[in-house]
Amino acid sequence: MDNTADLLLLNGVIDTLHHEYPTVTSLAVKDGKVLAVGSSAEAAVGPSTEVVDLGGAYVMPGLPDVHDHHILAGQMDLFELN
Repeated sequence: MDNTADLLLLNGVIDTLHHEYPTVTSLAVKDGKVLAVGSSAEAAVGPSTEVVDLGGAYVMPGLPDVHDHHILAGQMDLFELN
């Protein structure tokens, strides 16, 4: 099994919302999921890993917003081609 990351974020203030590691400075991602944090994340670098130095920037988890505006959504379904 290949445990190399697709993406490595370094040198940031990264909120994870995980009770064991609420804030970390590095985070590795593989297939859209967190692979590792901290020094384990840095060990997951491979030849095709994209490495991003955040330079102290803040990263927060995505907050999906799933909603529509009924008038506009209905209008699009009735009068616009898909």
